[in-house]
Amino acid sequence: MKDSELHHELMQMIRAQGANLVGVGPVERFKGAPRGHRPEDIVPGAQSVITFGIRIPHLASHWPELGMARDSEILPSENRPEMLQNFFYHTVGYDLINDRLNQIALQVANVLEEAGYRSIFFPATFGASYNRFQELIPGAGFGLFSLRHAAVLSGLAEFGLNNVAVTSKYGPRIRFNAVITAAHFPPTSLLKEKVCLGAECSQCVTECPEGCITLLPTSRDEIFWHSPPARSDVARCRETRKSHYCMGRCIRVCPVGGQ
Repeated sequence: MKDSELHHELMQMIRAQGANLVGVGPVERFKGAPRGHRPEDIVPGAQSVITFGIRIPHLASHWPELGMARDSEILPSENRPEMLQNFFYHTVGYDLINDRLNQIALQVANVLEEAGYRSIFFPATFGASYNRFQELIPGAGFGLFSLRHAAVLSGLAEFGLNNVAVTSKYGPRIRFNAVITAAHFPPTSLLKEKVCLGAECSQCVTECPEGCITLLPTSRDEIFWHSPPARSDVARCRETRKSHYCMGRCIRVCPVGGQ
């Protein structure tokens, strides 16, 4: 099979498996990644990074606005936030999407290897059961390969003030995975227009109840953010959501791609 045919087959397969967005980033775009975490550090001879995302259902990301169980005669009102955040949202808007992303990534990697191209992916990060692995890296909250950067450098998104990849169609309410491969595929063009509304909006920053997002002094609204314009205190964020039930608020309040 020719590379052009393989590329076409993979793009169709990824979308057929449930991805809403898919793009390709050449490894040259990742030259600023930390040493040991560049695509070629992971896959010898890496040429491309295939990135794909699945959107979060609107009503899952906007769980505080749901009327579900509000007048329940079974679920006590004091338990409702716990149920909606830590069961409903975490399952529908997080775990199930990650499961599907991982399944797609495994299938893509195997198809590429069958075609003779070394390929690999890292599992999309999960919740509390995976925290101990994130904590093995100082400044917990980082993966072995940045899926946020992969989304931006594959032409699918721009970094937003909330430190996540913001797409024009779905805003930040989408999750990503990526396959690093030795196959060379045509790159997707980087976005040419800004997506994040920047300082004139800042809802993700101002509505964080404990101020877990800090803007970098070098962030400027007029440039396209290929790298995060802010820093997030991940450990503090995890603690905050336990009492404020604010998990996902920084992506929910973003007006980009809203419905």
